[in-house]
This record gives sequence, C-alpha cells and structure tokens, in this order.
Amino acid sequence: MGLELEFTQEPDRSVSSSFRGSEVFESWPGLLHGGVIATLLDEAMGHCLLAYNKCGFTAELTLRYLHPVASRTPMMVRAWLLHSHRRLHLLRAELRQNDRLKATALGTFIEPPFDNSAAKPSPTRKHPS
Repeated sequence: MGLELEFTQEPDRSVSSSFRGSEVFESWPGLLHGGVIATLLDEAMGHCLLAYNKCGFTAELTLRYLHPVASRTPMMVRAWLLHSHRRLHLLRAELRQNDRLKATALGTFIEPPFDNSAAKPSPTRKHPS
C-alpha cells in the first residue's frame, strides 16, 4: 500500500499533487498522522527536483505543522526549488486543505556524486511512496 501520488509539473516548474487519505493514515480519529504529512511534503520536494532534471536525497527536513489535517478530506501538496549550489538544493513545500495552509517544509537535498540519470523516475508517474 502506498500514497499513490501523481505529480503534475506546473508552468512555474513547481510540482503539485492531490491526496485523499483514509483512516489507515490517522494518528487520532479523523486526523492525518504527522509522519504522513512529512512524507507528503518530502515526496513533493523530491519530485520537484525531477522537474529540473535532477535527483537527490533528503539531507535535512524542517517542518511546520500549522493546523490539524483532516485525514479523509482532499488536500494538495506543492513544492518549489528555491536555490541550488552545485549538488545542494533548497526546496520549499506546502500542504493545503480547503485553501488553508496546514503545513510547510524546507528541505535540503543533495545529489549523489555519481551519474544516476538512468534511475530517475518520471516527474508525473505514480510513485509507490
């Protein structure tokens, strides 16, 4: 079982995906688990790198949980590349539900020191995360 996220590249090169959870992703009845929120934001940032034809690993992830997220109400995650320097990339992601900002993340990603172009997934394919 995965999150079955399908990312779309936006005209500004950000990526977005919708998600509708279920009770299996809850921490408390009706509320999405914080770890699932972190995973959604991390996945969005990883897929955003793909829009720039890059691949990287999460080196650092800083989260802000602003409001509880209802587990069974559709939500949207979106990510942007903020800055790159050599193999390091700084990205931002957010989770919105009913047009309300619920959580944000800043992530530092590092590209591996080898050519991994054959291992890069498509930015729009479903990911088994």
